[in-house]
Amino acid sequence: MIQIYGTRSSRAFRCLWALEESALDYELVPVDWQNGDTRQPDFLALNPNGHVPVFQDGALTMVESLAINLHISDIAASTLSPIDPTERSKAIEWTLWAMGELEGPHDSANRRDTDVDDALRRQAFGVLNQHLGQTPYLIADRFSVADLNVASVLMRPKYMTHVPAFDHLDAWFKNCATRPALGRALAG
Repeated sequence: MIQIYGTRSSRAFRCLWALEESALDYELVPVDWQNGDTRQPDFLALNPNGHVPVFQDGALTMVESLAINLHISDIAASTLSPIDPTERSKAIEWTLWAMGELEGPHDSANRRDTDVDDALRRQAFGVLNQHLGQTPYLIADRFSVADLNVASVLMRPKYMTHVPAFDHLDAWFKNCATRPALGRALAG
């Protein structure tokens, strides 16, 4: 059985959301980074970086939430999954874009205890808004792992309040944030 180590209030929620979208069975193994669980020797044996989530499925262990979600979409054969190599490539592209253009600036601002640079945020949000003005979802005519990965990064606190200023992005984000699978992932 798939195991996800983390909490619903950590980046593990992204993986729980993907698992719920894919209707895969899993177990959430509580590991709270805030109380030092990720610095214990047993956990560091799973992820020497000392971060959650950790994904385990048989002999496979993965430690990067957005990559885990790409893997989940590969094994699930659900509507979350890209249907051909082009969609898969675009899902990877949007996932890497989210890491570089959204996650990196957010984490850097957190370390400095500041807000994300307004120009960087506006540039990234503008790219998404323009793209979503042409299509209802990022890579297909349906919600996919690309949408889940990008939306999950936008759920970071320094971003959510700025989304409504971009009309297409806001409509897409509301659609993503109200998905029943996300509700289940967060509620347990």
